[in-house]
Amino acid sequence: MEKQILICAGLKRHRGALLGIFLLITLTATVTGTVLTLWANAAHHEETGLTQAGFGELTAWVSGEADTESLTEEITNLDEIDRAETQMLVFTNYTALGQESDSEGQLLLYEPERERYLFFTDDLSGYQHAPENIPPGEVYVSPSLVSMFGLGIGDEITFPIARSGRDMVLKVAGFFEDPVMGSSMIGMKGFLVSEPDYRAALDIIESSGIAIYKAIGFADSVQRLAFALRFGVTALIGSLAGKIKRTQLTSLINE
Repeated sequence: MEKQILICAGLKRHRGALLGIFLLITLTATVTGTVLTLWANAAHHEETGLTQAGFGELTAWVSGEADTESLTEEITNLDEIDRAETQMLVFTNYTALGQESDSEGQLLLYEPERERYLFFTDDLSGYQHAPENIPPGEVYVSPSLVSMFGLGIGDEITFPIARSGRDMVLKVAGFFEDPVMGSSMIGMKGFLVSEPDYRAALDIIESSGIAIYKAIGFADSVQRLAFALRFGVTALIGSLAGKIKRTQLTSLINE
């Protein structure tokens, strides 16, 4: 009885301190739960976006390889690989609103039937349906260019494709989500262009003797989704950039 009286008296005496401790614990638990939830959702969203865009845990940028079909077949025949696909792209510098980027961007052919990307509304407040096509002379860009260059819809971006005075000028039509190179901390950006503009860029490159790059994504037979290659139990989401010869690429996959 005396112990109960002492405990009750102690609780009444330190009621304010105990209430503060309770509130602090509750606040800490709430903040921790919120952070973990945001982290889990962000990781899931990023992984989904990478898969949807055709990037997995290994993507190689290859140049100087004319026989893409043979290379793709050779990689697919490896025991660890279930599927390999290629996507042609064009590396080029770009200038926006008088500011030249300190790193290259990559022109990507927009293929609406493949549903690779998500598109933002004009005010970047949410998503909207993907366009049926991109008109010639227009381009969709990463929203990070808004903070990097102050770029907006209707502004023009200049791409010096061959650095020989043959510039391609495209007008910003909207914004798309780039799960690989969309961060403002990454200089290289992707630009979605129409097929006529993409073909025009290829013609400039071929006439100038410049190498065309190809992105090759890999998938193993364990994954349900394409373009995911796992080495053991380690998930390595990222890319291997640079000029890679066929023997080097095959050796890398075998390792």
